Amino acid sequence: APHLADLCCGHGLTGLVFALMERSVQRVTLLDSSRPQAHDAVRDAVVSVGPWVAEKTTYVEGDVADAAGLLPEGTAVVGVHACGDRTDRVIDAAVELGGPVAVMPCCYRSTWRPAPPGIADALGRETAADIHRSYRLQGAGYRVDWDEIPPAITPKNRILVGWRPPEWSAGG
Repeated sequence: APHLADLCCGHGLTGLVFALMERSVQRVTLLDSSRPQAHDAVRDAVVSVGPWVAEKTTYVEGDVADAAGLLPEGTAVVGVHACGDRTDRVIDAAVELGGPVAVMPCCYRSTWRPAPPGIADALGRETAADIHRSYRLQGAGYRVDWDEIPPAITPKNRILVGWRPPEWSAGG
């Protein structure tokens, strides 16, 4: 997508790397409830390598629940370690915008509760929560794949990737 939003972004590193490495991304919005002081240092370091990043990126302080109202339709959405139900708010924003989504959940807390208890007991709460998220996305017309990064980087390494292929329906 030409526009990417890194929601619950903290310093915004994921979005900044997209702005740096993915030339087809024209705009990157970094959104979090507050902008960390170190964001400017991180951004300046990335801009020193790729000066075009300065023009492509904007940091917005706001609530992830308001993201869909701030972004253009079709925006691709990422959320890396959006704690607890913030991952679900990132998914909500993606569904509302209709763009692709990739989330790397963490801090599952009570996010597993909508899943059937038997699944949570058999497979673990984290897996149950992500199965539930996958069905939510599928119900909204998304194709969902699971991937992961090496656990040496982070033990919370599962990535849910969803997109709406035009020829694919929610039923399969």
